[in-house]
Amino acid sequence: MYGALLCYCSKVYAQEDNAPFVESSIFTSYSTDNELKLISETTGIGRNYVGYVYIELGATPVADSNNNWAYTQIFWEQKFWQQPIYIHVEYRALLTNSYENDFYLGLAYTFTSSKGFLALEPLYRYGPNAGHGAQLSVVGGWEWKYVSLAHFTDLYWTSKMTTPLTMYNECRCFFKICPKFYVGAIGIMAYSFQKKMDALSASVALRLNL
Repeated sequence: MYGALLCYCSKVYAQEDNAPFVESSIFTSYSTDNELKLISETTGIGRNYVGYVYIELGATPVADSNNNWAYTQIFWEQKFWQQPIYIHVEYRALLTNSYENDFYLGLAYTFTSSKGFLALEPLYRYGPNAGHGAQLSVVGGWEWKYVSLAHFTDLYWTSKMTTPLTMYNECRCFFKICPKFYVGAIGIMAYSFQKKMDALSASVALRLNL
C-alpha cells in the first residue's frame, strides 16, 4: 500500500527545511489472479509528521461476480523530538461480504537518504475478528530519474490465528513515461509458514500522479 508515500518521501526528507508536502496518485492494476484494482493514495509529510490515506476498490471480473471488495488504510505518524522515531497510529478496514477492521499503535524508526528511505515499525494491533497481536512492518521506497521501487512487508501474529505467524509482502516497480505517468509491475506474496503460499501473484499497473 504506501505507494505515494514511498515515491515522494525521499524528496521531502531531502529538503533542508522539510517544507510541508502533499501528493496524490491514482493507479489501476490487473493481476495473474484476475484481480482488477483501482487505487487512490494521498500522502502528507511535514517536518514532524507523516499522514497517509489508501483506498482500494477491487473485483475479479472473469470469475465469481460476487468477489468484490473495498479496502482502506489510514495512518498518522508524529514525532516531538529530533530523532527519526515517530509515534504511529493506524486503521485498516476491509469490506467484502463481511466487514473486518484492525487498529494499530506503535513506533516507526526511519532511515533516510537522498534517494529514499527504510522504516521499521513495531506495532501492537487489535481487531474484533483477529484479536490482540503484534506486527513488524518494514517499509522502503527509492526513486531514481526514471525508476521508482517500493516495498513493504507485514510480519504478524494475532491471538485468534490458527497459524503461528503470517507474512504479507508487496513489491512495486514503476518506470516513468512522463512527469506524471508511470507504467510498472506489482508482486504480492502471502505466506503463513505452512506447506504452500497463501497467495502469489504479479500485476501490470498504470499510475498517474495528480
